[in-house]
Amino acid sequence: MKPMFDGPIPGENYTSDTKNYPWHRPPDITDYDEAVEFVIRDLSNPSRISMIYTMMEAGQSIAGIVSIVNMLNIGNGKYSVDLSILIAGPIARFLEIAAKENGIEANLGTPEEEIYTLEMFRAMQGVSDNADEPPVEPPAAPPADGGLMAMGAETDAPADPDTQAAMLGLNEEDA
Repeated sequence: MKPMFDGPIPGENYTSDTKNYPWHRPPDITDYDEAVEFVIRDLSNPSRISMIYTMMEAGQSIAGIVSIVNMLNIGNGKYSVDLSILIAGPIARFLEIAAKENGIEANLGTPEEEIYTLEMFRAMQGVSDNADEPPVEPPAAPPADGGLMAMGAETDAPADPDTQAAMLGLNEEDA
């Protein structure tokens, strides 16, 4: 006869070894500089970098490659998720430089118009180092009438104290 329930036994997780996977143990690398050096040294391996160049030529973005590298290293217990987020920038920059040195056009994975530069912020303030060049147009402001948390069009003021107390579920004694 087949058992009626085919699921884990309550408390079964307490009887199994929790150190079965690398991500269940403390990571091998906890230092920022050491993690960046590890990844760059690993990616500098000729077989690895040639595979990455092939991925770039096939259209994979640098952001996607960095995600793959970080997920593999987290899964192998090399460093934590938090540290992978911190080192993503230097890894992406390394891959960008390596691609340019080898004549490969690298896709960063973000649209160019969404990347904010120092010049763009200076142009927004009306200050620019390049007086000859026209200022960069700032991005369009979001619409003023919308959004989930926007106040209703019928009122510009917050609710009166009695209405606020009612919304909070307070009765007259609590208010």
